[in-house]
Amino acid sequence: MIYISGMVILKKISFSIVFISFLTIAATSQSPRVFYIGHSLSDQIPDMVQSLSNDHPNVNFSWVYQSIPGAPLRWQWDRKINRDFNPIPPNYYGFYDENFGLASGDFDVLVLTESVPRYQQIIDETYAYADSFYRFAIAANPEIRIYLYEDWHCLLSGTPTGCDYDVNSLPWRQRLTADLPMWESVVDTLNARFSPEVPVCLIPGGQGLAALYDSIQAGVVPGLTSIGQIFSDNIHLTDVGKYFIACIHFATIHGTTPYGLTAQTQVWWGGDFTPPSQDLALKFQEIAWNVAKNYRNSCLDRSVNLVDIGLDDGQIQIFPNPTGDVFEIEGLLHDYNIEILDVTGSVFRTFQSVGERIQIYIHDLPSGMYFVRVSNKSAQTISVQKIIKLP
Repeated sequence: MIYISGMVILKKISFSIVFISFLTIAATSQSPRVFYIGHSLSDQIPDMVQSLSNDHPNVNFSWVYQSIPGAPLRWQWDRKINRDFNPIPPNYYGFYDENFGLASGDFDVLVLTESVPRYQQIIDETYAYADSFYRFAIAANPEIRIYLYEDWHCLLSGTPTGCDYDVNSLPWRQRLTADLPMWESVVDTLNARFSPEVPVCLIPGGQGLAALYDSIQAGVVPGLTSIGQIFSDNIHLTDVGKYFIACIHFATIHGTTPYGLTAQTQVWWGGDFTPPSQDLALKFQEIAWNVAKNYRNSCLDRSVNLVDIGLDDGQIQIFPNPTGDVFEIEGLLHDYNIEILDVTGSVFRTFQSVGERIQIYIHDLPSGMYFVRVSNKSAQTISVQKIIKLP
């Protein structure tokens, strides 16, 4: 075994390269300008994400919002035809606004929110208007990242009372699982239709609530004994509930954990939201990050593509990933440089490969997203992989 700076152990294997074709997206994920299109289930979420971002040393966040109460994407799109959205500077503008909306081309991220109830018989309308928003956003900025925010149905789903304007369906918790393929079908349809380099992804709000429900049932969420405690009625969340959803948005959009960030968030025009307790905030942050990083369509791994460049068979491996204090790399390591970079592209450390296996200690790095870059003697980058450092 060979040690480098007391930190690295090396061993040899071979592989096919894993290559990141657009590392620059990692940087924009840390300081995005985000345009939200939504309604009451997304109201105040951008405010809270901005507060969380303000408390993080390595990310920034700014937003503009077209919000219409109860609006399906169809109504949202019609504002472009009627040009009748009433702006409230500096954060509320119609998406069609040439100076402050999506049409300006100044946004890195678009978040779409569909109305509920929504069920399989009417999801085709969502396909059609998500398609329209996709085309509009891409025309303004071809590199924009587009998300569909997975929302949820009312708590009375599956009961004799049911939800307003809904069909008979499953109980609320079961429905979150059963509805997921419906929401995913919107994302899958856009990706199949356009084959974008940056795929359309899902912000797993409903899946987050499902995980929170299960955790409450297991008795591991401080201060909560029922999911209804974070709802102000049978569908809308309290400030505390919105904080949980904001943690999921933060994790998905930034690609980094919200763990340890402030529990106190602010309204954009002034004043504070009612915060969760510190213990509850930490549990929310933990659950939100686990949901975002483990849900396959959140696209936290969207920048990784397999590319065959004619090297030995096999595949680079970084494990465990996510990790705590140490990870290992197996792959093309003879006579190569190995660098650890943060999300801005700044290099934390550089190693020279001299063996067959690498073990790297990162106990002194802050939690978050990093990249492991392998380059040859000509300084040509041939492999980059993302790694998540846990708290």
